[in-house]
Amino acid sequence: MIFSTEGTSIRWIGNERGYAGDPLWQKVKPDQLGIEAALDYLQHGDPSGTLFSIGEADVSLRPGWFYHEDQDPKSLEELVEIYFHSVGRGTPLLLNIPPNQDGLFDERISSVSMNLLPTVMSSIGKIWLWEPRYTALLYHQTLPVLT
Repeated sequence: MIFSTEGTSIRWIGNERGYAGDPLWQKVKPDQLGIEAALDYLQHGDPSGTLFSIGEADVSLRPGWFYHEDQDPKSLEELVEIYFHSVGRGTPLLLNIPPNQDGLFDERISSVSMNLLPTVMSSIGKIWLWEPRYTALLYHQTLPVLT
């Protein structure tokens, strides 16, 4: 698969914050893509598009894409927020986790990244749906945490 702003099956979402557009359409018009594609178009897709192209959100766990010892990773709270603004909007999340100079993951990164899934899973026990016409509270059975 090719990750691109061109007419491919996976497209760059238009930012490196890990946030997908709302609404997000997984279709686009090929003539609207390319190097000069509008970031807003990449962010949202196109409900009348003719090409299926999944918008993929990407973000680094650190301020940059490479490891620097003096940089702190994003907090668990920040990652959960990013998760719901990407995966929660129907798009894959590419989470860059850079190894250190020895090819290993920093303990701070391991701790945050290993706690992301259990935290997300525990927070979706209750999901609020807000619509202009109605509001509903849905209760979902708690999902098992994978260890």
